[in-house]
Amino acid sequence: MLGDTGPDPAYGGPQPEGRTAARVLVYVDEVDALFDRMVAAGATVLAEPTDQAYGDRSFGITDPQSHCWYFHKRSASDA
Repeated sequence: MLGDTGPDPAYGGPQPEGRTAARVLVYVDEVDALFDRMVAAGATVLAEPTDQAYGDRSFGITDPQSHCWYFHKRSASDA
C-alpha cells in the first residue's frame, strides 16, 4: 500500500525526506491518455511519454506523496 505519511512512523511515505523507497512499474493499455489525466491531477513529470528502444512506450511521474510511478504499454510484438 502507498499513501500519505501518517502518525505511525513504520508506515510513513517518502515525502518528508524528499526521496522514494521504491519505484512502481505498471503496464497499461493506453499510455498517452493516462499521462494527460495524471498531469491534470497534479502529478510531477519525471519522463514524458516516449517510445523506448526495446519497444515499450512509457512515462514516469511522482505522485503528491513523492512515490515514483512508471507506466508502460507493451510493444505490439510483445502483446
